[in-house]
Amino acid sequence: MRNYINFLLGIVTLVSLGSCSSSSGFIFALHTETFQSKKADFRKVVCINPTYRKFEDSDFDTEDYEFANKFKEVYNQSIEKYSKKNGLTYEVYSPYSEGENLTNYYKDLLPLKSTILKSLNVQDNPMNEVESNTYKKVIIQKFVVPTQLPAELAQLVNKYDTPYFSLVDIYTSHGKSYLFHVVVDLSLGRIEYQEIKGYSNLVKKTEMKMFVYDSFYLLDKFFKK
Repeated sequence: MRNYINFLLGIVTLVSLGSCSSSSGFIFALHTETFQSKKADFRKVVCINPTYRKFEDSDFDTEDYEFANKFKEVYNQSIEKYSKKNGLTYEVYSPYSEGENLTNYYKDLLPLKSTILKSLNVQDNPMNEVESNTYKKVIIQKFVVPTQLPAELAQLVNKYDTPYFSLVDIYTSHGKSYLFHVVVDLSLGRIEYQEIKGYSNLVKKTEMKMFVYDSFYLLDKFFKK
């Protein structure tokens, strides 16, 4: 997980310096060439254990577990609520799930999240670096080389009745905060959409809900283009 944070923060540093050095936030999204036309197929997304982590320092070294634990359940509920408000259906699987959903989370989805994170970390490709100007706060580009996932993961498509699986994670501190929203298509074995949203302050409960809503609003607007 630490390697993944370092990888994402490397991208964030590039984006923040290149696109919004004088403002309080930015959005950087990458997508495959065909993803934008798939709204009709995007009827259900399995969201794997959304992570909301608060740190005492802007280097993300010292974690405040007590603070983040207060809002984990609200965070999960916000993802399901605000995805639906934007015409999307995200179903959250996490340690808060019950019955068969909880079993499936530990059996299938927790290992899947680990695989996605490892693939992102290992397959960092300089050809996907952002092409921005100094004044743009929202940058949306196509992948040159999308991150690939193991083909055997396609067996989960029929079991969960969707090819789409997602990670929606927030890392926050008093100096800077980031939301990472990743959508994968297991039938194609690749990452379809990847958003990094930055903010220059701590994301508490109210800001967290706005952060989540804005991410789904952007995704829905992206499909409508």
